[in-house]
Amino acid sequence: MKRQFVHLTTSRSEALETGRRRGRNVVLLIIDADCLRRKGLKIYRAGKNVRLVEKVPPDCIILEA
Repeated sequence: MKRQFVHLTTSRSEALETGRRRGRNVVLLIIDADCLRRKGLKIYRAGKNVRLVEKVPPDCIILEA
């Protein structure tokens, strides 16, 4: 089954914990929620710290070093 949405979290620690399920080298991508909204994308709340969005355009991603 394919995922229908991109899963995001509002918690940095939760993002790191989830990423480390697949390996130790984790890269966090910061998503600009305002950018998503300006592009007409709806962000759904799916839990305390979980958000869903249909897609994340590349210009709404900020790579954190």
